This record gives sequence, C-alpha cells and structure tokens, in this order.
Amino acid sequence: MTVFLDEASPMGLDRNTVLMRASQEVLRSAINLVARHPLRAYDAVQLASALSAAHLMGGCSLGCFDRRLSAAAAMEGLALLWAPEDG
Repeated sequence: MTVFLDEASPMGLDRNTVLMRASQEVLRSAINLVARHPLRAYDAVQLASALSAAHLMGGCSLGCFDRRLSAAAAMEGLALLWAPEDG
C-alpha cells in the first residue's frame, strides 16, 4: 500500500487519497469475496482493496452507487458513505 500524506503527491492527488496496489493478498481476498457475494470481478477487487485499507488504517468508508457492491461492503463490515437508492 502507498499512502500519500503531503500536498506534493504524484498525479495531483490530495492528502486524503490512498493508492492501493493490487497485491496477491488483495486478489486472493477478491476471489473469496466473489465466492460469498454476487460481485463482478472488478467490484470484488475494489471491495478487497477497501477492506485491506480499513484493516491497515483502522477503518474507512466506501462510497459507490452499485447496490450489490454496497450490500457486500456492509455485510463485510465496512461503513458506507451513503446507500444507493432502490429503483
């Protein structure tokens, strides 16, 4: 994991941005998430990355508009910034 905490981060990212590498651990976690939840592969990698960040940083919140990803994140214990509306 790479965390940029200053204003001079690459690619113009601000100090609140965390970049995660798709490590073998994250990819293994994504495989397990697909087995437990009806997720697309890319969504599983996103969720696995968020779970890894939450573990390393002592928590984080996920914001997305995908109902399946939000539901899986909540079931895995992540806080949601908002819940997608039904419809």
